[in-house]
Amino acid sequence: MPLRSPPQDTAPGVRDWESPSRVSRAIGVVSGGLPPGFRAIRTLRAMSLADKEQNEHRRYSVACFNAAWELMERTDRSSEDDLRMMECCMASIHHWRGREDCSPKNLSIGYWQASRIASLLGQRDGAVRHAATCLDLSRDLGPFLCGYAEEATARAALIDGDVSRARIHLKEATALCAEVTDPQGRGMLDADLIELADRLA
Repeated sequence: MPLRSPPQDTAPGVRDWESPSRVSRAIGVVSGGLPPGFRAIRTLRAMSLADKEQNEHRRYSVACFNAAWELMERTDRSSEDDLRMMECCMASIHHWRGREDCSPKNLSIGYWQASRIASLLGQRDGAVRHAATCLDLSRDLGPFLCGYAEEATARAALIDGDVSRARIHLKEATALCAEVTDPQGRGMLDADLIELADRLA
């Protein structure tokens, strides 16, 4: 039985599905040759994946921050809790950075928390580094967040053993606290500054 002759547009020895016309049609599909309905499905799928990713970022940015905060308030933390506390905080920052609505305010709060946790754990380098990032992000965010950035910097300086620098930033934070118009926010900051001042006395 003789071999079947190759199609007219196929070179001898080339399988039928590798023929130039079929390759051209395949390339056409890859380059956008899908029917409109299939293109719409592909677009909707891409959008749904992006929406899902944003939903996850929104969920975990808040959940991880709150989990870290709960551990910060505990007085009976284990060494494993200490690790989880910092991991939750950094995970929160990661997810905030992935959010489309992320702003310097969100990151300022995140890095303030990171610096406070590092201070709680006696991690001098982390406390100083995260406080510096917080301060840089907070310069144009008003007296409340800027005041807390100064408070974090003062606390980190104290952990680092630089008492004179800690007092300088405490003074800056106290001046900013006086400018906070929201009574609740001013009371929160003031309480933290009083506690820090007592440690520097």
